[in-house]
Amino acid sequence: MADEKTGIPEQAAAMTEEAATAEAALAEEATRGEEATAPTAAQTTEAEAEASEEAEAAEQEPLEAAAGPVPALEGKGANEASTAAGPEASAPIEPETPVPAAPAPATPETPQPAAEPNSDATPDSPAPLDIARDLAASGAASVTEGFAAVREVSAAKRAHAAARDELAKAEDEQRSLEEELDHRHEVEQNYRTILEVQNTELAEANADLAQASTEKSALEAQRLAAKDALAALKAANERDLTPYRELASSAKSSLEDAERAAREARRSVKTAQAAADNAINTRDSRVQAAMRTADNAASRLQRLQDKLAELKRDPSTGAKELSEMSGGVAAALAQLENARADVTRVTAETSQAADIAQTHLYTQRKSLEVLEDDLASAQADEKAKREKYNELKASADKREGEASDKVRDLASKIEEQEELATVSQGRIDAATATIEEAEDIHAHPEVTAALAERLHAAMAKTEEHKRVVASLAEEERIVRERTQHSRRIFYAAIVAAIAIVIIAILVFVMK
Repeated sequence: MADEKTGIPEQAAAMTEEAATAEAALAEEATRGEEATAPTAAQTTEAEAEASEEAEAAEQEPLEAAAGPVPALEGKGANEASTAAGPEASAPIEPETPVPAAPAPATPETPQPAAEPNSDATPDSPAPLDIARDLAASGAASVTEGFAAVREVSAAKRAHAAARDELAKAEDEQRSLEEELDHRHEVEQNYRTILEVQNTELAEANADLAQASTEKSALEAQRLAAKDALAALKAANERDLTPYRELASSAKSSLEDAERAAREARRSVKTAQAAADNAINTRDSRVQAAMRTADNAASRLQRLQDKLAELKRDPSTGAKELSEMSGGVAAALAQLENARADVTRVTAETSQAADIAQTHLYTQRKSLEVLEDDLASAQADEKAKREKYNELKASADKREGEASDKVRDLASKIEEQEELATVSQGRIDAATATIEEAEDIHAHPEVTAALAERLHAAMAKTEEHKRVVASLAEEERIVRERTQHSRRIFYAAIVAAIAIVIIAILVFVMK
């Protein structure tokens, strides 16, 4: 039960939209009669197209909307049917005024109270149930009559639209025949002039075509010669530039060798300089160490000699003590002599190593000077040969470019002659076609006469279609005016039925 209640508001919203659509259709119906009074196809408007769509929609919506509420008029909703059908049958309904819902009738669960003895009703008065049934039947008849009226208007509109389409086709055919016939008359009237003008045009076009063909042939020969000259020039330039290119390449290789040798000489000088510095430092340090040793030995010897002299001056000194001191002095003297000999030997050895290192450094520096001179010479030689080759190459490229431009110019001129030939051929074809058409028209006057007869028949057919369109337009207008009241009642009944169903759904949902 909860699922059914959940879906009812959606149904109510949908039926509310249908009611709004029907009310809009009812409002537009008031002005549709004026649109249907146009008697010709030229007066077809966008409003009429919209009315056609509304009428076709109205054919479907009333059936769906009226399927439920009409039977309900006989039972529980008898009073609502009397309210919806009775007033519409006697007076027009305004589109803006919605049909009010009648009070809910008595249900079987809440029976009506019995009539009082002093009631105004008479024995001959009809029962309320009979009255309700009569009103329901009257409402159903009005709905049926309104639905039939809508279908009748739709059929009249379709017939009118089909007649307008046929009229448009007939007018197009007549217009085409008129243009063709006017063209044939114009050609026939100017036959001699056309032949004279087109023959002149044909002769000029043929002359232009022949001239373009001749110039094209000459230009093609010139382009072929220019292409051969360009190929020969490229071969000659290649032959002339090859020695200079090889010289420039050889000079570049020599320069690279000189740069590599100079880099190696710089590394050798750097290594020799380090070796010479190391030899000098070693000499200085070893000589200084040997001299310090000799100085120490000399100082010791002097101390021992001073002590020996003191002992000799002292009368108490024994022979043994003097002898020991003398031996010490002799040993110190020998040590000093050895130290001085070491100084001489170390100085000679380290000086020789330093001299050798200095000599090697000098040799490497001289080699570097020679290699740097060679490098400068190689750089100058490579630059001169490279610039010479570039100069000759630029001159050769310039000559080849001028030759290539000549070939391109000739190709462009050939394309221009081809375009002129194409234009001339088009002129020849157009003149030939015009002459052939003029001769054909002049030689077959019976075709022109037959075309005139077809035009007269087409004009008569067009007039007949215009009369049919005017007749159907008038018939549509009459049908609209005649069925306007029934269709308004039909739309009002649909709106009332939808409103009753919506109210019933809302009451059911709110229980």
